[in-house]
Amino acid sequence: MRVTLKNKTSRDLTLNVIGSLIIRGVGIIISALTLPCYLRYIDNNIVLGVWFIILSVLTWVLTFDLGIGNGLRNHLTREISFNNKDKCRNLISSAYISLGCLSIFICICYSIASGFIDWNNTFNIDTSLISPQKLKLCIDISIYGVLISFFLRIATSILYAIQKAAITNLINVSSHLIVLLYLFFATPTGNSETDLTILAIVYAIATNIPLIIATIYIFQYTILKDCKPSFKQFNKRSAKAVISLGFVFLYIQILYMLITTTNEWFIGYFYSPEHNTEYQVYIKVFSLFGSLFMVAITPIWSAISKAAAENRYQWIRKMTIILYILVGILTIIQLMIIPILPNITKVWLGEGAIDLNFDYAIWFVLYSIIFTWIAVQSTIASGLGKLKVQTLCYTIAVICKILLIICTHKYIDNWVMVIVITCIALLPFCIIQPIVSHRHINNAIKQNI
Repeated sequence: MRVTLKNKTSRDLTLNVIGSLIIRGVGIIISALTLPCYLRYIDNNIVLGVWFIILSVLTWVLTFDLGIGNGLRNHLTREISFNNKDKCRNLISSAYISLGCLSIFICICYSIASGFIDWNNTFNIDTSLISPQKLKLCIDISIYGVLISFFLRIATSILYAIQKAAITNLINVSSHLIVLLYLFFATPTGNSETDLTILAIVYAIATNIPLIIATIYIFQYTILKDCKPSFKQFNKRSAKAVISLGFVFLYIQILYMLITTTNEWFIGYFYSPEHNTEYQVYIKVFSLFGSLFMVAITPIWSAISKAAAENRYQWIRKMTIILYILVGILTIIQLMIIPILPNITKVWLGEGAIDLNFDYAIWFVLYSIIFTWIAVQSTIASGLGKLKVQTLCYTIAVICKILLIICTHKYIDNWVMVIVITCIALLPFCIIQPIVSHRHINNAIKQNI
């Protein structure tokens, strides 16, 4: 029985990894095609830089779900492995109702607060380029659109729990494809303010349509088709279980967000939004293989949770070794990109689209390698439910990143310092987390011998 279970877990994981890789590969092609379309659609780099900042802010908003999605993911994975349908119903209904109430609360708070925020000053954009009214309208559309997806996105956590991570990646790719198709076929009005507003509307629609389809799929065609959310199935204990674990994930999510998704804002505020276009070129080139790898290992989180619930720590240790080997291979590939970078940008964006700096390229390679290593460590730790090291190290990293950028930007007028400082701030986690995870896995194996 154990051998059958082990083989089934490995088979499901392999299918999810392959499926995720194929879909993510398509997503990378879409992403590569999208940037030139952005450059054609909005020909002002400063205005385009503001749009990239808005996208990063929308990513921030999605993390404020009290960690309910990740809390549900871990608890639901365990209950599914024990075929406890009643508990699954309680968990799903409690998560949806809790997140629905939170979405409404955030919507009300934003509606009140938005009137008092000077968005032009926040994004360091001159009112002659975008008027305060138009910029606020664009942000309002984006925020309300993302708050709808904030509620619907719980479907992705359920898909992870039922070992269908590939579909989750398909959702993201579908959203990006809709945006790409609009950018490709749309004719710009020539007015940056109007184009930006229309883009915000398209983005809001593109984000939510795939999530609605995924939600229908889950509760009509999967093993959870009889676990539709309802008010009758709401359970305070289930809600507390999801939210209590979720709070830890939320704190980690916020910290990770402050480390990773604030680069555009720091560059735009302390240097110039114009540099964000250059940043996008470097980050897309050097995150290519890293992004593929991170997507491929996404299903491993739930697989590790399932294996830990079944005390299969030998399997977890073998998986950890495989992941370390893959990180080493990926590091070599990343370094090999640097010499051919001019050829890549020439084919991708055209001759002279960007003035390449190989010193910047080296830092972006290091940045990508560090985040690949962090993805592995976070996946293992989250699957095991051991989050203390992440919490402590991410807290230190956020403080260091903010303070160092504030202190150095006046003396070193170079936007790439944002990347340099981020790399330095994350080194403690890169060193400490693998030691702690290795110790926990070995102790668990000894106890189960």
